Amino acid sequence: MTAFTSDDLNAAVEEAGMLFPSYVIDQLVAAIGAGKHVIRTGPPGTRKTTLAYIASDVARRAMFCTGYLPTTATTEWTTYETIGALGRPPKA
Repeated sequence: MTAFTSDDLNAAVEEAGMLFPSYVIDQLVAAIGAGKHVIRTGPPGTRKTTLAYIASDVARRAMFCTGYLPTTATTEWTTYETIGALGRPPKA
């Protein structure tokens, strides 16, 4: 088991041959550590998905989770499906 820290995630990112500003790694670790969901946005090809896989794997090794399920939002998703809401989901 390893810790889930910015240093651990940054080391895994560098091992994959990527470089992100330290604030990106710090904010990602803080959000996951606080139990928050993370939505990465940006143009295609900027390694958002790769960073998500690496962060998920580092979190899994640190026993934050037992696994992960990658999902890509589509235009058919509602706001509730994308970011959630308080209470019950809307009826279809």
